[in-house]
Amino acid sequence: MRSSLCIVIVALAPFVLNSCGQSEVPSSGPVRNPPSRFFSLAGWKLTLPVDSFGGTGGTGGIQFPATTLISSQLTSEFVDDFFYADGAGKLVFSAPSNGAVTTPGSGSDHTRSELREIYTGLGADTNNDWNSAIGGTLGASCSVQSVAVNASEATIGQIHNQSVAFALLIYRPAQRDIALSLYTTLTSGIAQRTSLIGNVGLNDTITYSLVYSGNTLTTTVNGVTRNFTPDTSWTGTPMYFKVGAYHSAPNTGNPVGDTTRVTFTSFNVSH
Repeated sequence: MRSSLCIVIVALAPFVLNSCGQSEVPSSGPVRNPPSRFFSLAGWKLTLPVDSFGGTGGTGGIQFPATTLISSQLTSEFVDDFFYADGAGKLVFSAPSNGAVTTPGSGSDHTRSELREIYTGLGADTNNDWNSAIGGTLGASCSVQSVAVNASEATIGQIHNQSVAFALLIYRPAQRDIALSLYTTLTSGIAQRTSLIGNVGLNDTITYSLVYSGNTLTTTVNGVTRNFTPDTSWTGTPMYFKVGAYHSAPNTGNPVGDTTRVTFTSFNVSH
């Protein structure tokens, strides 16, 4: 009789996958449920703040890139300490400030626990992106539990071009507000910040939507709506939504245990 053998890889951090592509639930600490029991994850992939060895990126934090999991892994009851559903069925994204990053040494030097939309609808390009002619809406309800001490902001939702950020919805702990970072042009690398709503503290409920269609970006946060007109250089370029916990602290040299954590009760996209 044929048997199947799965080799368990013990990670340096609390991230464990076996060779069958399944997650191993941590054996100690609070109960962590697989998010797929409560959320539809079929149209997403996930970036975690650890490398493929379960570490923090190797030498200088730039030796090994962050790990990305595909939809089939997420829908197979994947769970770990950086991506889990709590006892109330809320989805927790946890991004320790010391960790692996997506493009070590050349791009972002900030860690993230973040879902990336995989668009397969009408007009999707080969990278599973959409554009302003197709348009899209990201809606979510969340709360920020903590922000890394060396971070001035935590991103809770964004619209990203294939190569650069387009619009980031951020929580700023010093200002106690939710703001929009909208990049002025496709190539400028310069963002304009606009405060959307104030008097927002840690653990407060944040219900938001980002709607981008044609040449208009509309934000709604806790019932307050603002319209923006992006530069025409963005028109027709590939886009995708992201949702989770992403912050502005560097990925090395932070206090042990320093973490940005965001909890979602719901999120969805439509096109």
